[in-house]
Amino acid sequence: MSEGQGEASDSSRNRLAQALRDLREWLIERLRAGDDHPPRADELPTDAAALAAGRNPSHLRAALARFAVDNRLSAGLPADHIAIWIETSGLRGVRTSVTECARQRRLSARQIHRRIFEVDTAMASLLMRESAIGAALPEVGPPLPAPDWDELFELLRAEAMTAPDALRAVDAVTSYRRNRRGEATAKAGGYLDTAKDKRFRDTRRVEAWARTAVQNPPVAALTPAEGELLVRCQGVSLAEDPRTALDNIDHALATQQRHSLPLLLAHAGRLLPDANAAGVDSWLRYLQLRFHAAMESEHISALRFARALQADAARLVGPGDPRVRTGLAGRAHILQMFGHYAAATRCYTALIRHAAHFPASDGHQKQRIHDAYAQIANTQALASGDLSLAERCLGRAAGIADELVDDLEVQFAFLRRRIEVRLVREVGRAEIALVGRPRTEARLADDLLQLRSIAEGLGKSNRSLAISDLLMLFAVATRDAGAAERARDEFQHVTDRIGGFANLTFRFNARLDTARELDARFADIAPVTGPEDALRTALGTPPLATGLLTTRTRA
Repeated sequence: MSEGQGEASDSSRNRLAQALRDLREWLIERLRAGDDHPPRADELPTDAAALAAGRNPSHLRAALARFAVDNRLSAGLPADHIAIWIETSGLRGVRTSVTECARQRRLSARQIHRRIFEVDTAMASLLMRESAIGAALPEVGPPLPAPDWDELFELLRAEAMTAPDALRAVDAVTSYRRNRRGEATAKAGGYLDTAKDKRFRDTRRVEAWARTAVQNPPVAALTPAEGELLVRCQGVSLAEDPRTALDNIDHALATQQRHSLPLLLAHAGRLLPDANAAGVDSWLRYLQLRFHAAMESEHISALRFARALQADAARLVGPGDPRVRTGLAGRAHILQMFGHYAAATRCYTALIRHAAHFPASDGHQKQRIHDAYAQIANTQALASGDLSLAERCLGRAAGIADELVDDLEVQFAFLRRRIEVRLVREVGRAEIALVGRPRTEARLADDLLQLRSIAEGLGKSNRSLAISDLLMLFAVATRDAGAAERARDEFQHVTDRIGGFANLTFRFNARLDTARELDARFADIAPVTGPEDALRTALGTPPLATGLLTTRTRA
């Protein structure tokens, strides 16, 4: 290349970098205003307008963020430079100021601005390789269908947990939900801060945030809180190999060492900021472990990682990859957990279609379809409305269970869900009582005895805890304090042996609270004790205990 050609190339690159800066600044203005209109005539400089190509700000944010993440290695940039560029530009729908970004990273504002400038320049060089100046920014279509409103609101709440001021962000989402859906505070959730003026200003921006979230911008591997945790824990010995870091998380989950998870997860997020760091499989495994850890804590952040797992598995591997189904099942489970039963049912239905269209290579296609039908039945039981869909799905599940008579997991899942649907059909939610119906009691007692036998054959602790939970519900419904005491002792024994699960302990004690409220005979039964869960927070977990008939519904 001649000297003249080099100067021309530098000039074009600098011109394109300026166009990127102009585009980012316009996107920040649109985010503050809370609108999503395409750029009007003369609203952007010529080169920036060419990059935008008439697209909405929400589309452009996701496209910019995805282009930067996917091409990070080609640009020769550290992952944190890309993170700074995305965060300060609001490309995920929420913006972190340069001042706050500098504080989080123990850097000066000038250092942050320098990193942003470097990314603009590197992205301009990449864009020049792909097309001539004046061409549009490459399109990155959303790999997931747009979520319904219930899932979108929960996704926004999950993303709010990653904001520098999480309480303020959650309040903005709550206010937006009330305004958008006209829901009362009790349903949409109460406010955490009394600053009405601040909430009013923030709420206007949530519309732009929501439209950006629908486009599925790349998920942030680290939250600000996790980044600060890593700074505080400098000097702690941790694995430097990403795959070993993932193995350590897996081990902590399997051995119930949940106290170590915040640091292990944050460290893995630093080592695996995206799929470029250690390959696609490691990135997808990281997303799956993040989902699993949050799901066991019943934390809404699990929804972020389930959606990211489904989207990235489809985008980076292909729509038939089994991890697409894992992400879809995760979405369904979290939506069910937070009471969005119609949305959860749609996800489970989509899972059945996916499993039928893309048979599992491990030969477990029928098991997965059975589990989805059983989960729909469970979801309908939790909703406590019309049980006709639950009965139809149990019928489909029964046909598969008859084919897989030697598969104890299938037999356990089918019988468990059949018992739950029968309990909901027979037990009133206000009184939770089966008293005076000996035939119904006898049938349920026989089913529970059979379920216990299957659980003993499986030899899995989580199945034993599920049995104890159902036995407690049956004891409450039949007002049998002796059976409740035995169920309580069995639950405590398993918890003491394996370390237990904080969410299951919370649910079991909620059943005991309801039992004491219903009948004085349960008053002397002590609550179960269990482990603390470092990932379980009041802000991110459901306000009431999850599970079937844990509390009374008063008329």
